[in-house]
Amino acid sequence: MFSSAGNGIFQTRADGASQPKALTQSKTLQNPGSFTPDGKRLAYLEVAGNMQIWTVPLEDQGGQVRAGKPEPWLKSSFDDANPVFSLDGRWLAYQSNESGKNEVYVRAFASSSSGPGAKWQISNSGGVTPRWSRSGHELVYQSGDQVMAARYTVQGDTFVAEKP
Repeated sequence: MFSSAGNGIFQTRADGASQPKALTQSKTLQNPGSFTPDGKRLAYLEVAGNMQIWTVPLEDQGGQVRAGKPEPWLKSSFDDANPVFSLDGRWLAYQSNESGKNEVYVRAFASSSSGPGAKWQISNSGGVTPRWSRSGHELVYQSGDQVMAARYTVQGDTFVAEKP
């Protein structure tokens, strides 16, 4: 189980049999977002003036998760939040206010520090809190008081979303 408390992201056993241990440390608020399907990377939100998406490599060391060096994933002057990896780990969906209001975007994810790939806007009338459907063919998000869904396909390195 992972949570944010104090300055960083902490891990603890889900059964409560151990004390929380720092996975990351920061002078600012951090909020865990999503793991890659293989569990080897965590995307999270860091709030330092504005909201930014970071990732950190993870490894299992004898039943304990250890974090590597955190890396900023998307450097922007906008509030970028709620990162969530696709079921295959190739894509990262998130919300951003870069258009003047929160919208949902998808970018190709590279596990190196090369940063984000190409970007596709998914929502068209506002959107927050994206989630990938378990079927692997829809991205859902909240728009006002509605839950919207956009079917998608992948053509090579291109993410093709239908109208929500």
